[in-house]
Amino acid sequence: MTKEQLIKKVYRCIDETYPDTTEQDLEEFNIPAFLEEAVRWVVKVVPVGALGEGTPYTSLTLPEGFLRLLEFKMDGWKVSVTEALSQNNPKYWQQQNPALRGGNSRPLVFLVNGETELEPYPYCEKEVTDKDGKKSIVPAIETLRVFKMPTDYTNYPDKLLDVTAWKVAELVFSMMQDANGVSVAQAHIQQILPTL
Repeated sequence: MTKEQLIKKVYRCIDETYPDTTEQDLEEFNIPAFLEEAVRWVVKVVPVGALGEGTPYTSLTLPEGFLRLLEFKMDGWKVSVTEALSQNNPKYWQQQNPALRGGNSRPLVFLVNGETELEPYPYCEKEVTDKDGKKSIVPAIETLRVFKMPTDYTNYPDKLLDVTAWKVAELVFSMMQDANGVSVAQAHIQQILPTL
């Protein structure tokens, strides 16, 4: 998918709601201004499996444009984690208590430092040796995949085209204070989400 394809689909959604809309009217909507907000919303509400493979990563410091954790597992963990919890979640403070904290069977991951880093429980480390023979301790990350904000939309999953286009249309209608358009767009979104 390309950004242009997504914008054309948004135009079709608006045209489906209001068939009398002219091409000049469509250009006044400034669709690209709403894309990022719509993508952020879609990425947060769809099932993890609908987001594809994502981007493999090897650091607890998250990449620029991070939107959602797809999979995280440290060496020794029995299961992967597919959701990063907020630092404001009560479970975060439970990690300070040895009896309540996450373990290898039920690990937890939190977004910390302004949602720019991951803080896993339990935390696992390993010793590595670089090419010069220098040893260092690093996080023992087995798997880490994230979903980042698409830049050119070529890696944005095709199956999210319809729901994203309708979300952009909803935002456009909302900006125009068009309650009928908003409700039509929301109905389409609610119809598409269970199929993902």
